[in-house]
Amino acid sequence: MIRDSVCDNIAVTSSFSFPHTTFELAQLALTAPERVNLFCLYRPPPNNKNKLTDAAFFTEFADFLEHCNSLRGKLMIAGDFNIHFDRPSNSITARAVDLLHTYSLTQGVLQPTHSRGHILDWVVYRESDSIFRSASVSHAMSSDHLPVICLLDITKTRQRPVFRTSRNLGRI
Repeated sequence: MIRDSVCDNIAVTSSFSFPHTTFELAQLALTAPERVNLFCLYRPPPNNKNKLTDAAFFTEFADFLEHCNSLRGKLMIAGDFNIHFDRPSNSITARAVDLLHTYSLTQGVLQPTHSRGHILDWVVYRESDSIFRSASVSHAMSSDHLPVICLLDITKTRQRPVFRTSRNLGRI
């Protein structure tokens, strides 16, 4: 593990070795004092040009979620899944939601994140981790995807004061 930075008892590290071809992935691990594994995922829409398929994605994504369950600490996965969460009757959406439920995960973005009115950008978390508080969508940017702002409960350890007693050596 490579330590990238430390700031007031929050250690930030980045290292990851999970093989994947159907999505892009970045990891950030925070330790404050509990470890929180944050992943950013981008799934390109499957098409004939990139030769990606939904079936291949779901196989890799299931393996990824299995790997995440083996990591110590809390978990959060955020990113552009390119799956319409707002269409629960869609077979691809239903399959994704079933997979999340299999691993006791919840998707927290409930407002449209795309210019065409769909929820394509997700924040996935374990309710039992108690770190996710809320997600809102900002309309401040001009892009086809709107930014998602999350409120997280990641508590930093307070350092205990250290009391020392010493003699004044000048008076001896």
